[in-house]
Amino acid sequence: PSSTTKAADVFFAGEIASRAGARAAAAAELRALAAEGIAIDMPDERLPREEFHRRLARSRLAWSPAGLGWHCFRHAEAAAAGSVPLMPRPTVETAAGFVHGETALFYDTRPGGLASAVREALADPPRLARIAAAARAHALANLTPEAVAARVLAESLGG
Repeated sequence: PSSTTKAADVFFAGEIASRAGARAAAAAELRALAAEGIAIDMPDERLPREEFHRRLARSRLAWSPAGLGWHCFRHAEAAAAGSVPLMPRPTVETAAGFVHGETALFYDTRPGGLASAVREALADPPRLARIAAAARAHALANLTPEAVAARVLAESLGG
């Protein structure tokens, strides 16, 4: 997946209509970026799992807003697929968390924050490629179900 040709600048597939507020405002920022010529892949319909992963792999960035909490599986899916997770600046510390500028990119949730982060990221393609490679390595080493289970067991057993 990390060598997949990139067809989109930003990918997002998920609920927007049923979530008012920050998610709807951020989606509007992405639509405005599309009007500027930035390739936004944001389907209206639910994608089959295989197609979801294919489109993740074909995007440079994957918008990964908070789900029911800040830490969601979408961050790891995006990274494992070879796309840079683009997520709100975290408000909590997580085990094996992502690091801004190294394994992910964070954005400010205030109006214009997402669009600004996208523009900045796309302005430096080599940096974005390095972050994507590091994100993928991080996800595969730390965020697979096996890696999470091993960490939970190690911490539970005291070492």
